[in-house]
Amino acid sequence: MNQTKKTVLLAALFVLLLGGAAVGYKFLSDQYTPPTEGVVLPTPDESEKTDKETMVEETETVEETISETIAETEPPLEPAPDFSVLNTAGEEVNLSDFKGKPVILNFWASWCGPCKSELPAFNTAHTVYGENVEFLMINITDGVEETIEGVTEFVADGEYTFPLYFDTTTSAAAAYGAYSIPLTVFVDAKGNLLGGHRGAMNYETLEQYIDILLTYYAEP
Repeated sequence: MNQTKKTVLLAALFVLLLGGAAVGYKFLSDQYTPPTEGVVLPTPDESEKTDKETMVEETETVEETISETIAETEPPLEPAPDFSVLNTAGEEVNLSDFKGKPVILNFWASWCGPCKSELPAFNTAHTVYGENVEFLMINITDGVEETIEGVTEFVADGEYTFPLYFDTTTSAAAAYGAYSIPLTVFVDAKGNLLGGHRGAMNYETLEQYIDILLTYYAEP
């Protein structure tokens, strides 16, 4: 399967997985427009060709036509907006620091019920896939409802081992339209924005996204 077909396949898969989720950007699923003209099959001279020869030629013609059409409509990927957050050591970390691996961003808060419901799934996913995928569990630390001390204690009590980051200025949340959480965003190894999922996920759904990332978007 060539790269163009892979890209369009991924667009279709993200459409199925994302449903109505969006984070305010033109993701793959929004940009791709199917061709408006149908594919016309050739009509060879039946007296000169066998059924098998005709079928092979028709198949090759259709594949070439589809490939050309897809190449003309292949959507460009957009760079994921960069941002700065703090790690648990108080150091400033940028999204761009993680280029080279696929990245999963998760915006959450400890007061958010749906957020808390999916944290075990993310913790398990990090344990299983952490060597190949970067997980940025970004707490929206506004200093009022969420504080660094309170969130750190919450994560410790839950025995979560995923990488924890604090969005103390809420600039990262603003960059991705995280006005409703939980929000999960997927970035490829080159730093391009692929899509997002708004709302809680179970482990099975999260694993489907990860499988797509590792199958098609793990190479920088």
